[in-house]
Amino acid sequence: MMHVSGHKTQKTFMDYIKLSSDEIADEIDAIVNGAKEEVF
Repeated sequence: MMHVSGHKTQKTFMDYIKLSSDEIADEIDAIVNGAKEEVF
């Protein structure tokens, strides 16, 4: 998705899509726990 939208860093992409704090927490949890499925 970042490639399609032209964002080079995850931070700028996250700023752009305006995720809620719960969605950000879910993404961090997925990264930390090595989830194989994408959260978004």
